Amino acid sequence: MASSSSGRGASEGRRDVNRITEALARAMSIGASSADDCIDQGLSFFEGEMFDEAIEMFDRALKQDPNYNDACINKVVALSELGRHAEAIKLFDRVLKLALDRSDACSNKGESLVSLDLHVE
Repeated sequence: MASSSSGRGASEGRRDVNRITEALARAMSIGASSADDCIDQGLSFFEGEMFDEAIEMFDRALKQDPNYNDACINKVVALSELGRHAEAIKLFDRVLKLALDRSDACSNKGESLVSLDLHVE
């Protein structure tokens, strides 16, 4: 029994490593010369659960275009994945100023507020 479950665990672990390796390869194959390229590379890192690297790429995109809402939104999600909810909330406000019709940003902000036990009545 133990060898059977450990076999499944090893197989799942290999799939995770393969998924991360593929995401890293995609990220590294994208030249980060434009804000869009930075977003694409950041999304590849995100898919590989390399959230710090993804945030770095989203920051690069924001340096090139400070009003790039997709870069802000993607950074917010990556920060939330890392449990950095206080930082995410600050950036949510920026996202909401750039595009008031972003219901997904409002929802994500609410989730982060709940995670920080900052319920708004």
